Amino acid sequence: MDAPAQLLLALATVFLGRQLYSCNWPGQSPDAVSQATGPAVSATTVLCGARVPDTPFSGVATPRSIASPDPAIAGFEQSRSIASSVTPNLVDHVRAACTQTFVSPGDIATSPRLRLGDILVELRLQNTPAERARLLRRYAANNAELAPGLVSMIEELVDSSWLAKVRSNRTPWGSEDQPDDGFFVLADGTISAATLLQAWPRANKPNVAQIATLVWPAAAQSSTSGTELACRTFEAVKRAERALDEYPAWVGLKNPYSLAELVNGEVFTSPSNSFRVWTLRYTSLGKFLIFSGSETHDLIICEHFDNGSGALVDYYSLDSRWTVFSGRDVYFPAYTASGSLAALVMVTTLICDRDDPWRLVRENLGNLRLRSGS
Repeated sequence: MDAPAQLLLALATVFLGRQLYSCNWPGQSPDAVSQATGPAVSATTVLCGARVPDTPFSGVATPRSIASPDPAIAGFEQSRSIASSVTPNLVDHVRAACTQTFVSPGDIATSPRLRLGDILVELRLQNTPAERARLLRRYAANNAELAPGLVSMIEELVDSSWLAKVRSNRTPWGSEDQPDDGFFVLADGTISAATLLQAWPRANKPNVAQIATLVWPAAAQSSTSGTELACRTFEAVKRAERALDEYPAWVGLKNPYSLAELVNGEVFTSPSNSFRVWTLRYTSLGKFLIFSGSETHDLIICEHFDNGSGALVDYYSLDSRWTVFSGRDVYFPAYTASGSLAALVMVTTLICDRDDPWRLVRENLGNLRLRSGS
């Protein structure tokens, strides 16, 4: 990881560049979106029936499963997970977009009510960014809730032609948002000093990154339900995340992994499999201005579910060298009006010092997306 003094200039440059494509979501809150669209679509089944997928770890011996009634007993301090306190919060906007209905272009009186998945599917069929932009303008004309922020998010999530450059390992993920990289960045997220210092007493003005991307599902038989396909897609992401032996092959990283392992070979699991707690130990190879070397860090991870918030993965660093390193991944299925799955939306919030959270999130989400088949 980078030393703080050497990050100041780089982060300033990153911040200026990131403003070209990031969005402040002007003029509307998630509550305003809900009011503009009328009644929300009925809540769908929680991913995988609110059970953490039993996807195996690879590259390590079969983990020892330890029953635990509560994440705290397994060593996870939920108070150190502070991503939900960031405002404005990208998770709120994505949740609103995934649960509301929209009117299709055409005659408003006769147009059927659609969902975000319908828009994503139709946009993916367009051949060029210009065609996608025209289609979104037609949708926006009939939908007051499609404010500039939501239009920008949908457009950036679907346009991911830039990923091919990273897949071949020719281009690093970097920190700066690109218009065709399949990432959407919500700028200017902040967290109150009181909340921050209560959880991380040594923290001092950390950076906050909020980024979303899509995982397109693999082809499925016509008999496969949307909820079943959503679970399979989530399992594919978990499979990529737990393939610890493949971390050194992740592409586009500034500080590539040389090793990733499961601490003590243990996984703490609730009797109902509603949560899992495990600790990742990883070693990164650092290439810095004044030295080269490696650093090893431990990251404790809690996979669980929360009513109305989709599937959650909370994590924080156990290393005292970080005065704050706390993140959350949230997964939302984007269904069509008929109940088919269009895509799985992954949203990450990361609060940290000593390093660039925008680059770290892009590197992690990007590799999970590439390795889960998207």
